[in-house]
Amino acid sequence: MAVGFKCTLKIADKTIGKAKDVDLEMSAGEVDTTVRDDNGWKTFEQGLKEWTASVDMLWVPTDDGVTALRDAYFTGDNLACIFNDDQGLGFTGTAFVTGLRFGQPLEGAVALPVTLRGTGALTKDVTPS
Repeated sequence: MAVGFKCTLKIADKTIGKAKDVDLEMSAGEVDTTVRDDNGWKTFEQGLKEWTASVDMLWVPTDDGVTALRDAYFTGDNLACIFNDDQGLGFTGTAFVTGLRFGQPLEGAVALPVTLRGTGALTKDVTPS
C-alpha cells in the first residue's frame, strides 16, 4: 500500500515539494455500437481518453516548482509531468496549466491550487529516474 506523503510529483524536471494534495483523473468516452441484432441491449466500446490533474500547493513564490507552474500558465508552455508512488510506479504525460487560484485565507496557509490539462497520452508504470 502506498502512503500519500511518500508519493512524488515532478513537473518540468522539478519535484513539487510544496504540493499538499494531488488528484490525477483519467477518463474515457463511450462509443455506442448498438445494432438491431443486440436483442434490445445497448453495446458500447471505449472511446477517446483524456486526463486532468489538480494540485493544491502552498504558496512559496521562490520555490522552483511553484515558479515553473506559475510561469507555464503565463507562457502557455507544455510541461512534462510524473506522478509516482513510493515505489516509483505511476504515470507520466504532458500537460499545460489551465487554472491557478491564489487563496489567501484569514486563518491558514496561503495556497496556490493548480489545474493541469493533459495533452496526448498518459503512460503508466513509470520507474524512478
